[in-house]
Amino acid sequence: MKDLSDQNPPEAVVVMACQNATEFLSTLSPRNERWCLGPNPDWLYRGHADARWKLVPKALRADGWGTIQKEFTDKYLPLPNTADAQILAEYSVINYFVEAADRQGISLPEDSIRFREVFVKWSNENPVHSAFLTPRKWPSPELLPIMAAAQHHGVPTRLLDWSRRSYIAAYFAASEFAKRLWEYQLLTDRGCSIESDISEIAVWSLSTEYLHMQPVGVEVIKAPAGANPNLAAQKGIFTLVRETEKRGHPANTQGLEERLEADAFPPPLVKVTMPIRDVPKLLRFLSAEYVDAASMFPGLDGVAKRVFEQPLWDSYRMRQEKKQRD
Repeated sequence: MKDLSDQNPPEAVVVMACQNATEFLSTLSPRNERWCLGPNPDWLYRGHADARWKLVPKALRADGWGTIQKEFTDKYLPLPNTADAQILAEYSVINYFVEAADRQGISLPEDSIRFREVFVKWSNENPVHSAFLTPRKWPSPELLPIMAAAQHHGVPTRLLDWSRRSYIAAYFAASEFAKRLWEYQLLTDRGCSIESDISEIAVWSLSTEYLHMQPVGVEVIKAPAGANPNLAAQKGIFTLVRETEKRGHPANTQGLEERLEADAFPPPLVKVTMPIRDVPKLLRFLSAEYVDAASMFPGLDGVAKRVFEQPLWDSYRMRQEKKQRD
């Protein structure tokens, strides 16, 4: 395994490049001494299907869903690209999430008549008014449980998902790439010439032990998992970095790795990478550890995902071998 942090030193990040699935899992193993250093080691893990992706919350990304200020709220009223406009967009999305859940009779954490009177309705007590004037106050603590529930179900917020288990993060990195690979294969089989430009997957590891020493405050949000079996199974947890810009200024869309102090010791972030060629083998190894779709998504939906996932273990390897023979 190569430590690339000196060759290409991103801020506050140590990069560890693994060459295969065995080395990748060995590096991420909770028995690896790297994750046991310090008086109170506490690491969070996040998987990325593309090692180039940054640690940017979904609500602040410029691609994919896009900044929700542009892709969502602009459909109803034009807004400037400012920190306070971004907050209005995020608040609107959470409001729609609460309303849609209520229509279906789905309970949400910390929901109550008082919550709806203050936070859902546009009342004078609603703390979002204060957040418009001082963006760093967004979101208020009362909104965090519902934001976490929304985030975990794919709604864009400024929370970032993590897991307390490294192998779970590895699964999500590998399965997301496998899903993209399946889409590429379908298009290729239909005569489209498409190749993925992804070369590596990654698991980001964040040490929370010394976060309090960072100049940019990173909050760790522990959402209640009792009513969310997926969150419990995935050992889910969230981080929040509040807005640093003032009202009227462009929203800060930097990744977490760009916000943390570069010279911190020990480095708060470790990025472990692996070539995509070993993704099928990685999924097979993880399933042997009972880390697969069936265990990540309790219920028959997870079992069905597992059924569709398994053929990808061999299809990619077989295609690569055929390419080499040809």
